[in-house]
Amino acid sequence: MNKITSFLLFSFLLSASCTSETLLAPVEIDGKWGFIDKTGKIAINPQFEDAWEFKEGLATIQLGNKYGYIDKSGKIVTNP
Repeated sequence: MNKITSFLLFSFLLSASCTSETLLAPVEIDGKWGFIDKTGKIAINPQFEDAWEFKEGLATIQLGNKYGYIDKSGKIVTNP
């Protein structure tokens, strides 16, 4: 049992150290959605009607009544 616990702990620590993903969270300001970083600084200016969390490096956004994807720099990678 101790070997299993050690293996699981090692696996967790390894996976945690391999994620250098920038954490951005959607935020609504004055009726538009953008993204903030973990310090609360605006990383992507609010410009969307809606925005969802990043998954695998992309976030779904809504512009008007259409949807697309942006990367973590705010660049639209799939046009709405």
